[in-house]
Amino acid sequence: MKAFKVFLFCACLMMVGCYDDSDIRNTLDDHESRLTEVERLCREQNSNIVSLQNIIAALEANDVVVSVAPVMEGGVEVGYTLVFSQSGPVTIYNGKDGADGEDGADGKDGQVPVIGVKADKDGTYFWTLDGEWLADDNGNKIPVTGKDGADGKDGKDAIAPKLKIEEGYWYISYDNGKTWTRLEKATGEAGAPGQDGKDGDAFFKDVDTSDPDYVLLTLADGTVVKLSVWKASGSQDNVSISLDVDNDEASVVPGESIVIRYTLENATEKTLVTASSDGKYAVSVEKESQTHGKILVTAPKVYAYGYVNVMVSDGEGYSFIRVVNFYESEIQLPSGIEYMAPAEGGEIRIPLTANFGFEAESLDSWITVENIGTKAEMQDYVLKVKVGMNEYSYARKGTIRLKHANTDGQVYDEIIINQSSAYFTVGRTHCVVQHDGGSYVLNVTSSRGLSVSVPESAGWLSVTDVPGNPVTAHELTIEAVANDTGSKRFAEIVFFDESGSMRLGTFNVIQLNDVSEGDTDPADMIFEVKVNFANLFTAQLPLMKGKGVGGWEEGGLDCYVDWGDGTVEHVTESFPSHVYEGLDMGQVFEVKVSGNVAALAQPYSGEITNLISVKQWGNTGLTSLRGAFNGCTGLRSIAGDKTGSFAEVDDFQGAFEGCTSLEAIPEDLFAFCPQKVNLNRTFFNCSSVEEIPRGLFNACLKSDVFDRTFFGCTGLTSVPEDLFAMCTEAKDFNYTFYGCTGITEIPAGLFASCREADVFAHCFDGCTGITEVPEDLFSACTKVSSFGRVFSCTGLTSVPENLFASCQVVKNFTSAFWKCVDLVEIPEDLFASCPEVEDFSFVFDGCQALSEIPADLFASCPEVKNFCGAFRNCYSLNSIPASLFDNNRKVADFSECFKACGNVSCETPYTMIGDTKVHLYERENYPDYFVAPDGSDCFIGVKCADEIPAEWK
Repeated sequence: MKAFKVFLFCACLMMVGCYDDSDIRNTLDDHESRLTEVERLCREQNSNIVSLQNIIAALEANDVVVSVAPVMEGGVEVGYTLVFSQSGPVTIYNGKDGADGEDGADGKDGQVPVIGVKADKDGTYFWTLDGEWLADDNGNKIPVTGKDGADGKDGKDAIAPKLKIEEGYWYISYDNGKTWTRLEKATGEAGAPGQDGKDGDAFFKDVDTSDPDYVLLTLADGTVVKLSVWKASGSQDNVSISLDVDNDEASVVPGESIVIRYTLENATEKTLVTASSDGKYAVSVEKESQTHGKILVTAPKVYAYGYVNVMVSDGEGYSFIRVVNFYESEIQLPSGIEYMAPAEGGEIRIPLTANFGFEAESLDSWITVENIGTKAEMQDYVLKVKVGMNEYSYARKGTIRLKHANTDGQVYDEIIINQSSAYFTVGRTHCVVQHDGGSYVLNVTSSRGLSVSVPESAGWLSVTDVPGNPVTAHELTIEAVANDTGSKRFAEIVFFDESGSMRLGTFNVIQLNDVSEGDTDPADMIFEVKVNFANLFTAQLPLMKGKGVGGWEEGGLDCYVDWGDGTVEHVTESFPSHVYEGLDMGQVFEVKVSGNVAALAQPYSGEITNLISVKQWGNTGLTSLRGAFNGCTGLRSIAGDKTGSFAEVDDFQGAFEGCTSLEAIPEDLFAFCPQKVNLNRTFFNCSSVEEIPRGLFNACLKSDVFDRTFFGCTGLTSVPEDLFAMCTEAKDFNYTFYGCTGITEIPAGLFASCREADVFAHCFDGCTGITEVPEDLFSACTKVSSFGRVFSCTGLTSVPENLFASCQVVKNFTSAFWKCVDLVEIPEDLFASCPEVEDFSFVFDGCQALSEIPADLFASCPEVKNFCGAFRNCYSLNSIPASLFDNNRKVADFSECFKACGNVSCETPYTMIGDTKVHLYERENYPDYFVAPDGSDCFIGVKCADEIPAEWK
């Protein structure tokens, strides 16, 4: 005699008997998403009644129980499944404590009818209600099974009582729903909970499996049903099975397959393993040996609760069922799926929560990640990711795959590690040391470490390196002895990486000699002016008094101006001028300014017309270049900052605006500027500039606004990828490259460091030479709020699917692709990661080559309020998807949305509400579902297949 075995499994709603619950279901609204508690009670009571009838039928047929297993739901035992040797499985539910009643006391006014069975004197079981015999219209007791039924055998013709709830009361039927009798009240107001479920919906009070010979079922009214347990013959131990899932639960990915491996004990050649499902999951069994095999399960494409039955038979009369319940796989990454690593590498800790077993695997040799132990319940983990040093001058991206443990390595999700490019920055490119010697402090940062080489010929120079914090920072002290050679001398310091094998950059040291007559003093500001008859042979300089906290102030201008014709003038007033006497033709003069000049500016835009170059900025105490050369159309060249001339200058707004003859921008122009510099409109309409130097803004670490910086630079042919590499606080890119018609390519990593970027409105507007956009262009820009008219580029032919994948808080796409006349296709998932968008007005207005709109283009954007002119003038558009705006129910403006789309001939978009089509113009009739929109001229020119109001067409 073997001890009775209980095989555990988790929640499976296995309905064994069949009954007609249409009367209950007909009372539910088709769109209601949740059942009330009393409806759940009613459903389970009816299920238990049918199950009890099946149990009594098995008892009367002398059937025996081969296994009992608890039914789990959310880790709580809610019932049992009994498997009979002949009758199959039957599921019963415990129920819960009583619903509270009207009197707020003990729930007695909200009682559930107690349906039970009782054996009569002859052993026949009859139905009871609240402990009393149930009787038909003739007063006869109602049998549980079909002994007194039509066939007199198996009870299939017997009728079980049925319950329902109407108008707050329980009703019972004894004739399969033909007639109903009202019972107690079903619901009540809040009161104290029932005790031990006695006033609740507990149907089966207890299931006792402690006796090896019997299973004892105790009903709610105290009736005990005694069921015999199957007993094995001979000495052979019962066959058993183990599955490689935790607690008979397995996680699934919708539409994917998982593998559940099994191992048998005490199996013979006759042992058979089969599997069936509830119809939602496809299942098959592959036998690998007498004791091992695997169960293949494919989940539905949309997750639904379900289970599979795994039945094991020993071929000698003993069989049992294991039930595997499925829950949806879930990984939560509270910090997102993308992480940033510094170029020097290091360790990243990635917190996550998962409810299934997984392994973490890196696809890149420079990333290592510790594999995590697995559990099938929600568990907090931390992935320790080690990132190696990036030795390359470009950013790189790595992938960590999270592989599902039960799917032979199926990838569930991926984590992206972005690593910054290796960087090397020097505070300046040159320094000037006086003839009597001295020291200079230079700040250097290097992600590759640093070693310094001074040439042997420069014995007069020494360099001391003091590493800073962080470790990438270095403070170099450069010291020079007195120069007694009688001439200037130079030395080039070379920087290498920590190993000394990779050259990173250079720094030039210039030491002066005693200045003799005719030498150029590096402290002087030097201009070239061209005077002629047109300007009355008059030169004017943009020298201006300094600025204070409240604006321009007195002082800050006290200098000597050598006009180059022998005249030297002491200047203290803004905008000094000089007339060159005795000239009858144009001539160029070199003008030197010595002393204190706090600011350069124009009296009015373009008023100073004689300037043709700035040869040297000097050291005059400059604090501002706002509007310094605004409108100076004759300015052809400017010097770089070699000696820290701009060390105190924080404002270059409009400094070279309208300098249409300026041919080049020095790479070290901003080398010594403060870290936060105003660069608005700095090179606005510098139409002759053909190139932006690499690293131009490397010293502008905290500059946050680049509004119109290169606006109208039509001569530009390219943009360096590292232009904003050090501008990690940049936020505003409004109009930055507006109208740069010569640019044909956007570097993929242009904004890779701009994680604070907020606005890109008009950034590439009018860049007619751009034909494509890099997919990763905005991958680091997770805080962007606006892309208004960002790519109004007539040459654009395609848009990558994941262009905005990282931009999850963007709200504005107004005119984002306005007049992209060559754009032929829109990726379906273009906006899939942008759930907060509110404005799509004119987003594809004028896209004349566009022939098709993806049906789910806006499906992930439920907050949209404005589609005004969204597809206006899309002449090639052939149709409009009916479901295009299904998830956009807050839209207040559809005006001109499809205006002039003359090729469209179809029914206008609609949303199904129940069985009813609700078109855009009908939304005002469904205020519970939609905002009433303005549709003025929405379909004007469209051949609509439905009747629409006049104002919409």
